[in-house]
Amino acid sequence: MNQTYNQIISESKMVHFTETNLCSVIALSVAANLPYLDAYNVMKSLGRKFGKGVSLDMILDSFKQVGLKLENITKDLCQNKINTISQFERYHSNINATFVIFVKNHVLCWKNGRTEDYTANSRKRIVCAYYVQNPKD
Repeated sequence: MNQTYNQIISESKMVHFTETNLCSVIALSVAANLPYLDAYNVMKSLGRKFGKGVSLDMILDSFKQVGLKLENITKDLCQNKINTISQFERYHSNINATFVIFVKNHVLCWKNGRTEDYTANSRKRIVCAYYVQNPKD
């Protein structure tokens, strides 16, 4: 089952009504097709505190922990002058793949031609991005 941003938000509100700063949990859940609670528990096991964000390294470790391989594509994006989320969406609209994109103080998942996040079509500048290789797909 493919997880979407809207499904995970609904699920998270039922489980953790007052929880905030869930972007890393949501990105992991969407990219790995994990149920919200599984992704939440992975992040918690790595040290994520209730209502707090996490470091880039912790997010990258969480993807490795669930068996996903990440390939840094930041340099390729810069060479092609793809600097924002909306530019990324236009350039990759026909690509059936999964990416994890980091912007300032936020992480999101782009999957199968869609930004699975509230930042869709935004001009937020990309800090770094990774292609996600999922052996389960």
